[in-house]
Order: sequence, then C-alpha cells, then structure tokens
Amino acid sequence: DVDHQGQLEEILIALWQGIRPALSQGEKGFQIELEKQAVLQSIREAWFCPVTRRLLPVTFRGISPYLPEPYVPDEMVLCTKVTMPELPKPCWFGCDLSEADGWLETNTEIAKLRTLGA
Repeated sequence: DVDHQGQLEEILIALWQGIRPALSQGEKGFQIELEKQAVLQSIREAWFCPVTRRLLPVTFRGISPYLPEPYVPDEMVLCTKVTMPELPKPCWFGCDLSEADGWLETNTEIAKLRTLGA
C-alpha cells in the first residue's frame, strides 16, 4: 500500500536522524562507539512475561508487549515482577565449573525463577 510505504519511509528517516549523532563513520561504515555511547549495568529486577515466559527488563505498567489477542484475561497480559540473582563473580572464566553449578543449584532467586519456568 502506497500510504503505508510513505509512513514507513518517514519513520525510517526519523529513526536515522535520531541515531546518526551517536554514530561515527569509519572505513567499514557507520559504527557506534559503545565506550562513549553506552553504560552497561546489571538488572536487579525484571518482569516475567506470561505469554512468552521470558524475562523482560522493562514493561509499561506491568503489561506484556506480546499480547496474543485484543481481549484476553489479565492473567495473560500482566507480568510478574521478579528479583534477578546477582552473580557472585563477574565472570566464571578460569573457575571450577562445579563452583558455578553449585551456585546455580543453591541460589534461592534462581529457584524461584525456575518454578516460574523462566
């Protein structure tokens, strides 16, 4: 449909204009310099989606963005807030894997996530 094509083109142009200032142009095209443009942090709270059974970092008013149909019961659209486990070590490289396995089996937050099916 020609109307939709024009709308999509406008959206794509607006997206490009919004992201372009964060990019630098190099030999291989446009790149984002993460050390200058991004901050990585751990997520301590997440939302369990009842539709996809995924953990989402954010929702709007606790509602899943993956709505299956226009009219569904609340229990099918409302996500459950969960606490994410905090890793005792930032990386497990070079560690004995049994130490990581033991932590996975004994952590109470992971046990709660497993009961949800996450």
